[in-house]
Amino acid sequence: DLFDRKKAELAGQTVPETRLDLEEFAKEVFGYNPNEDHELLFLVEEFKRAPVTAPWREYSSQEGCRFFVNKETGEKTWEHPATEYYQELFRQYRAELKENTKERPPVDEGPETRADKHKNRFMFLSNLRD
Repeated sequence: DLFDRKKAELAGQTVPETRLDLEEFAKEVFGYNPNEDHELLFLVEEFKRAPVTAPWREYSSQEGCRFFVNKETGEKTWEHPATEYYQELFRQYRAELKENTKERPPVDEGPETRADKHKNRFMFLSNLRD
């Protein structure tokens, strides 16, 4: 429960991220709406695992907060360098989902199945840009 999680955090223990944690992060960074965007959580998970690519490097402050430095320009930021890219991708997927929902009648399949389809499409698109 929440009390045990907070107690573990204060003791310096690693606490696994819950779906609620992921949704809170998604609300803050992507404007996530749990009633409409649940199929897009895979994209948020993908963003959280996104590597930092050259010329950027990731560092930790004395307080343990991540920050990023562009080795070519010296620019420093608290935001992951790929944030804008993933925010735009999130907006595109959200618009596509809304458009597709208008065009088709509801289908009796669970959100995990639909999310998997979108995740597979995302992986295909990601491979194209590499």
